[in-house]
Amino acid sequence: MPGRIGMKLEETTCSVELAQKLKELDVAQDSIFYWIKEAFLGVADQNTLYQPDERQDGKRLGVSAFTSAELGEIIPYSLGVYFNFTTYHMEEGGWFVDYTDMRLESIGQPFKFGGIAEKMIFQSAEKEVDARAKLLIALKQNNLI
Repeated sequence: MPGRIGMKLEETTCSVELAQKLKELDVAQDSIFYWIKEAFLGVADQNTLYQPDERQDGKRLGVSAFTSAELGEIIPYSLGVYFNFTTYHMEEGGWFVDYTDMRLESIGQPFKFGGIAEKMIFQSAEKEVDARAKLLIALKQNNLI
């Protein structure tokens, strides 16, 4: 957007739905921010981003609202010898993350799980952080980490 400076906090953290799925998959709940469900002025429960202070325990109150940097610390840089993590910003908008087989990168061949599954390991989303969260979910669901 022209003239726009900065980002909303919600744009820098993974969505509440992906955060809940990561918690279900036993990803450690250690983040700067947490999604917490709370009632607001009599309106039905809604999820709000929250940064706990030193006296409060966000882990107990909600689910980790991971940032891209935090997910970058969790997602392995490589799988095996040849498959390296890569991130792309797509021209038409959104983000694409995958594991690239460095032996085949020059001819554009995607990474396949080999004996585990016959599908590519990549994810995309409008926000980079959501693409990273979806990739971590795929890694956990396929027992790759």
